[in-house]
Amino acid sequence: MTKIKTKRLELLALNASQLEMYVQGPVLLAVDLGLSLVDLAIEPDFWAEVPDAIKKVCLPGVKDHPEKYEWYTHWVMILPSDNRLVGGIGLSGWPDEQGRVSIGYYVDDHFAGRGLATEAVEAMMAWTLENQSVKSVLADTLKDGIASQRVLEKNGFILLEETAEGHLRWQKLRP
Repeated sequence: MTKIKTKRLELLALNASQLEMYVQGPVLLAVDLGLSLVDLAIEPDFWAEVPDAIKKVCLPGVKDHPEKYEWYTHWVMILPSDNRLVGGIGLSGWPDEQGRVSIGYYVDDHFAGRGLATEAVEAMMAWTLENQSVKSVLADTLKDGIASQRVLEKNGFILLEETAEGHLRWQKLRP
């Protein structure tokens, strides 16, 4: 089980069986991990997409690439001081031919504004850039996603473009 520890967080890369539990509900995963029971406060439209993304993207990637499953899976953010799951983060898979990979993240609304997403993205970026084939990391935000945009700015991302879907695309190049 791959973990990344930060000052306040543990990021845990979920294996296939943990992903399947998470799709059924974060409470099952919390019990499996020995965490306090959770009632994640996540924007409903976003949360509605999570199970589908895990089933269609994460699970196949994890099963097809067990030797590098961390690049395909969902990572949970755990706040050890509260013994609870407070968010998630993940990558789009192994870097493409141009060395690009995308990152996405979310934090429970109860824990928003505490710098946890910034800390998690910083740690995930450090882990990701250990791989020399990564040349850049991309992230998309909603136009009105000011908090998410600040997380990226604090982690050295620059605004690249507006996508056809109306999102803002950010990029961080390998230093």
